[in-house]
Amino acid sequence: MPLAADPRRVGGVCVRRRHRHRPRAVRLTASLAFSANAALGIPSARWRGARPFAGLWLAGTGIGSIVITNIENQAAFCVAVALWGFSFWAGVPGVFTLLAQRSANPSDRAGDAQAVMAFGRVIGPAVGGLMIEAGSLRMLGWIAGLTVFIAAITLAAVERRTTPISPLE
Repeated sequence: MPLAADPRRVGGVCVRRRHRHRPRAVRLTASLAFSANAALGIPSARWRGARPFAGLWLAGTGIGSIVITNIENQAAFCVAVALWGFSFWAGVPGVFTLLAQRSANPSDRAGDAQAVMAFGRVIGPAVGGLMIEAGSLRMLGWIAGLTVFIAAITLAAVERRTTPISPLE
């Protein structure tokens, strides 16, 4: 069973009533993993310069979704959560730059991208909650990861097959 699929398990640590120290270890592991996620997001979001291969960065978040919900190793769980944060915050500015470079109306495309992200923030928890309630966290990770991979492939195709245009053209 993957670590994230069992509410009593996080990062390979099983919480049992007879082991009172384990819940603290679970909370500490989860806390450190998500702190690393946020900490790695800072340098990736502040990264100056071009961010080519926006689809590749986005694919990293898809891999994170799959690994986090299917892994059974504490160290791998922590690394996957941390890298997920880095690739997300490295990818989002790359996506916005790509959309702006390939559009005659960059501000409109940025607004469209934000609207799609907002739609995902509405639909994702609704569908995800239903899947978790049905007991299928692994499937949720695969569906989320594959959805992000489709977006990553689309971005890679846009980046490869279109040329940057000037907003004045």
